[in-house]
Amino acid sequence: MGVLNNMKISVIIPVYNTGEKLYECLDSVVHQTGIDIKDFEIIIIDDGSKAETAGICDRAVKKYSDIDIKVYHQDNKGVSEARNAGIAKAGGKYITFVDADDTIDNDAFHYMLYGFTNDEIKMVSMADKSGIVTGYDYVRCYLLYGDTHVWGKLYKTEFLKEHSFQKGLTIGEDMLFLLDLACDIGDEKAIVVLDKQKYRYFDNAEGAMKKAFKISYLDQIECWDKAEEKIKDLRREKGVFTDEQIYTRLAVIKTMAIMLVAGKLAIVSGSKMSAFQREDFDKAVEKTTNSLKKVLSIKGTFKRLDMGYKVKVLIYRISPNIYFRLYGSWKNGR
Repeated sequence: MGVLNNMKISVIIPVYNTGEKLYECLDSVVHQTGIDIKDFEIIIIDDGSKAETAGICDRAVKKYSDIDIKVYHQDNKGVSEARNAGIAKAGGKYITFVDADDTIDNDAFHYMLYGFTNDEIKMVSMADKSGIVTGYDYVRCYLLYGDTHVWGKLYKTEFLKEHSFQKGLTIGEDMLFLLDLACDIGDEKAIVVLDKQKYRYFDNAEGAMKKAFKISYLDQIECWDKAEEKIKDLRREKGVFTDEQIYTRLAVIKTMAIMLVAGKLAIVSGSKMSAFQREDFDKAVEKTTNSLKKVLSIKGTFKRLDMGYKVKVLIYRISPNIYFRLYGSWKNGR
């Protein structure tokens, strides 16, 4: 089994105020083994970063002068539009995404390329169990069990250019994009899953769900509502996803997402808020309360939660305010 000839990978790196972490990312990308440096390009989309990071992006072109590397600056529009811009500019046969504060193993490209065993393969993913699966089976067995990020994957460019990331979402856009890809593939066995993970995710303390609460955190719930709606539409229209366990699994995932948002609410519940902040806070409490009631009405959901989530859910159902006091006191005091 050999790598196809005359291939080129487009590496899309969206950047927003990552500073010198970008150099660590780029070092891991440019020092790939088993593939010639002329066989890939790097596309950096600077999404409205401050001057320091924007300057680092520009200096990277000179630092890695032996690599085909391009930098594009745009106003801050969010990671979805940055990735869409990268897709539009990609000229390689395949596309991969690397976040600017992450790194990859030096054989990651070579490893993923060997997943393209024939011209029908549209996507290769690095997960925890290997196989060649249909799009629908990828949803059932991988996406609903944690493989929800666009990084750590290699995509056929001509297929990817038919899709785009949803604008306006700050959390969950990866999962919805993958869901669209997989459902478009449908019954076709066109996804290869490899069992070694060669992508190194950096757990950023300033990441989207690591800061004080803001109303956009509700995207965590909305994205799974959108996923459920799409899956149910496909059940009605094409007769797929008929197994009720899928919907129980979705309910479990949504419960965990709801409690993640509730935890953020607990941290700020005792702080002073402006009238505008209070309005957002109250809106979020109402959304989490109503969403939790809905998902728990699905048979088998509570039973499938681990004990920690069961305790959290029970307290929140009794009283969000009690939950906020208990969780907030624990979180702020530890």
